[in-house]
Amino acid sequence: NHAWVAGTDQMAGVPMIWNVATGDVTMFVYLDSVDMELYWEVSPMMGSFHAVNNNGVAVGGLNTADYVSHPIMATADGNLTYLYYSDADAGSEAYGISEDGRTIVGFYFDEDWKTTACVWTENGTVRTDLPIPTSDQIEFPLDYVSARWISSDANTILGYAQDSNTGAWVACAWQMQNGEYVFRSLSNGYFQTYYYIFFRQYFLY
Repeated sequence: NHAWVAGTDQMAGVPMIWNVATGDVTMFVYLDSVDMELYWEVSPMMGSFHAVNNNGVAVGGLNTADYVSHPIMATADGNLTYLYYSDADAGSEAYGISEDGRTIVGFYFDEDWKTTACVWTENGTVRTDLPIPTSDQIEFPLDYVSARWISSDANTILGYAQDSNTGAWVACAWQMQNGEYVFRSLSNGYFQTYYYIFFRQYFLY
């Protein structure tokens, strides 16, 4: 219904939810027991929302005192909560939310900074990895898979995978089948490798 906008207040560097109909803006200043001036000096961007549904529920990531991005969910009345986050994660971000708010998508980093696409359910308390494409499906080795958008009915998830050798990005999709998400490539065998090599050669020579 286009009633809500969510993102970042660039001046303050904090997540915000804007009610377009009323003009009300809710800003989420969360300092995690760190002095405000000191925190902004070392980390001016505290966090951002990346998506909001028609109920005004937003999801994103928040940089806390450990300087690591943690996945968050918030409502326009000022209630902010963390999504599931493992101590083994080097960072995590939520990027999409279904209309009913029951399914959230995004990714997390491991200690080698490789990303895994995932979904959060049960009010963000349960995290499940999305199926990783096999070499037969994607045709190249990959270390980075991210989910960035989910349909309102939660049946389709869009994201991307990155070729570990060339750096090319390929669009990916997961679709709900028999109660589980199944990976589906959108590339049809066409990748951005040619363009990557072209620019690489241009700058090298």
